[in-house]
Amino acid sequence: MTKWGPYGQRQVPPNYWVEYINCQSQRSLDMIDILHASAARDAESHDTNFSSFFWNISQNVSKEKHRSAVAGIASCVTPGGEIWIPKEGRPLLGCEKLLLQGIPYFRLALGNETEVQLGDLAGNAMSLPVVCATMLAAISSRQLRNEIKANHVDDIPKYLREHCVLEGYQKSSRWGGEIQGSNYEGDMNNGSEDSLTFLASLAALADEAIQASVW
Repeated sequence: MTKWGPYGQRQVPPNYWVEYINCQSQRSLDMIDILHASAARDAESHDTNFSSFFWNISQNVSKEKHRSAVAGIASCVTPGGEIWIPKEGRPLLGCEKLLLQGIPYFRLALGNETEVQLGDLAGNAMSLPVVCATMLAAISSRQLRNEIKANHVDDIPKYLREHCVLEGYQKSSRWGGEIQGSNYEGDMNNGSEDSLTFLASLAALADEAIQASVW
């Protein structure tokens, strides 16, 4: 893919960002070549020029996978990480890393930060869906504990698999898709609402919560 030589010569596809490639070390160029060859020799062969791959070329080649489990899914954004998009022939920009984390950079009061600094900012951030899932789990845990105590449950994972199935679920009319501040603590302590109903009522607020935290 890069055809790099010992005297600095390089020959890359025409869609590649040549200026960026010329700044890369031989190790990074080797990384691109190895990952490209791995994708071609995969059980399901891929041409990386036409596949949605995200490669962290600042990572060790033994730790970086040539493809993710789901096409188009980016790897973890880390400070100082160089994520290469072979399909586009360029690295992932700092502002794009912020968007991957669910942070709209065009709404931030940014100054003269460089792309490297924006990338570091994104690498030190936490994606909003992860924050949302963590908060929902934390809020739901107390209700789940009350339900487990009331039903004398020993195997919690088995109980969750058997009871917390969201398919075909109808919202409880008591919650009505909203959690009122005055009744919230009382309903949690009451324990009369099962964890499935409680979690689903919280999940109904997830989209609104993400919008509120972003905007």
